[in-house]
Parts: sequence; structure tokens; C-alpha cells
Amino acid sequence: MAESDFIRLNLEFLGQRNIRLSAVGLSWPPPARIMILEDGLLREATGDDPACHVMRCIRLSQLTDEQIEGCDGIARGAEYEYLRPDDG
Repeated sequence: MAESDFIRLNLEFLGQRNIRLSAVGLSWPPPARIMILEDGLLREATGDDPACHVMRCIRLSQLTDEQIEGCDGIARGAEYEYLRPDDG
């Protein structure tokens, strides 16, 4: 995992927030669905989590560890949005 790896959260009331994976304890590649915990931390979502706190990945960088190694100024990211009712 590169230190610059990040996730972008599209939050309803706060807009977009970019967060480094290392700051929330996730590694690359991040999970397809994440759960936002009350303390602001994130974890991989499970089927038992309330949908209103689950976000799904809608975009994911395709750069590999080898491609990003030694590249200054390059970051790979994943973008998330809240589940929609039809996402299940």
C-alpha cells in the first residue's frame, strides 16, 4: 500500500471528503462496501450493517503497487457513495 492511497467519500451533508487509507486502518485495494462507525472510523461492511451507514465503491484506481512505486505526486483512490435502496 502506498502512503498516498486514499478514499473519497461523497457525504450527503458534508460534501466530498478525501481520507488516506492509512488514517482509517484500511489497505489497498479497499473493500467494495464500507461501514461508517459512530466514532468516524471505517471498516468493511457486512450484510448485518444498517444500509443507512453503508457506502459502496463506485470508482477504483487500476494502478498496481508496482506501477505506483517510486512515482512521486501520483495517488490512487477509490470513490464511495451511500447505498441506494435498489442496491440491496
